[in-house]
Amino acid sequence: MKRPDEHVIILFGATGDLAKRKLIPGLFHLARAGLLPDRYRIVGSARSALSDEAFRKHAHDAIATFGLAEPSGQAWQSFEASLSFGAADPTDPEPLLAAVRAAEKSLGGRPRRLFHLAPPPAAFGPTIDMHRHLGLRGCRVRGRVADEAGKGRSRYPRRRPSTCENSGRDDRI
Repeated sequence: MKRPDEHVIILFGATGDLAKRKLIPGLFHLARAGLLPDRYRIVGSARSALSDEAFRKHAHDAIATFGLAEPSGQAWQSFEASLSFGAADPTDPEPLLAAVRAAEKSLGGRPRRLFHLAPPPAAFGPTIDMHRHLGLRGCRVRGRVADEAGKGRSRYPRRRPSTCENSGRDDRI
C-alpha cells in the first residue's frame, strides 16, 4: 500500500475534548500502524498558548487515557517528535504561522497541509477566518463546514460545500 505524501497536519482545537478523546489517540494509532506519511508533522493549535513540551505532555496523557496502545517505545518517540504547537489567536496568527512554517521547513520540499477543525462552535467562524492567514485565500476546500459535534448554532451555518457565511458575504475558505 502506498503511503500518503508528506503532510503538515494542523489541529485547530487541539486542547479540547474531541482532540483529547479521539483525534490525538487516533493519529497515534495511525502512526503506530504505519498509515501516516513517512514524514509528517502535527501542529496543535488552540486559543491558549502552550509550549511544544506542554502539548507533547497533553498528547501523551490523552493517548494514555483514551488510546488503544500505551504511548511508549519507538512509536511514541517518533510521534512525539512530530508534535509542535502554535497558539491560534484570530487577532495575532503569527505563533501559528511560525509553527506551520517550522514544521514545513523541517520536512523540506512542499508538504501538503491537512486542517482539522475541532474548536467549540463559538470559535468556528474565527477559526475559518484564520485560514486566510495560512495562505488559503481563494482555495476551495472540499467538504462541509461543521462544528465538532456536527450540530449546534453559529454564524457559520452548514451550507454548500466550500463556502461559509460571514457578515452577509459568501467567502471561499
